[in-house]
Amino acid sequence: MKTITLGTAPTFFTAVRQKANDHCFVACIASALLDEGYDKLQELIVDGFPSGIGKDSPDKSGVSKQFADVEAVLKGSVRWPRRHGSLNLAVSVKRELMAAHDAKNFLMSSRDMARWILIETIRQAMHCVRLCEIRDDGVTIMEPMDGNFYPWTWPQFENEYRALVLLRW
Repeated sequence: MKTITLGTAPTFFTAVRQKANDHCFVACIASALLDEGYDKLQELIVDGFPSGIGKDSPDKSGVSKQFADVEAVLKGSVRWPRRHGSLNLAVSVKRELMAAHDAKNFLMSSRDMARWILIETIRQAMHCVRLCEIRDDGVTIMEPMDGNFYPWTWPQFENEYRALVLLRW
């Protein structure tokens, strides 16, 4: 696990590498929650997905392709058979589809929310990266595929962007 400090304020971001090819969203959520004091969440989140979407395989690869299932697990409306209760990790999870220019404007006016925003990219069917920093010249993201941090210019952001995912704890 790696951490970086961004800007002048003591803000730390924990990089989490996804455990399976399609765990990018789960790794981004785990990274955000690690920064909030939670631990070992990739396995717990994947365990929460309904059966029949790959989580029952030996390596637990495969997460829900339906955003509603992801939201249900994080918000706590899914109960685990082997656990009492649910994770209740988020008050809300909202996927915002807007033009890249509008997303940039939203981000520029919401710099203090960066740590709770994921970016759904155009790569693959549904790939997410974690937003770590919003700068005048671009953003810094955590890429869960390799667990590294990367600066993107605004043109790079506009080329990669598909949607924003806003988390509320």
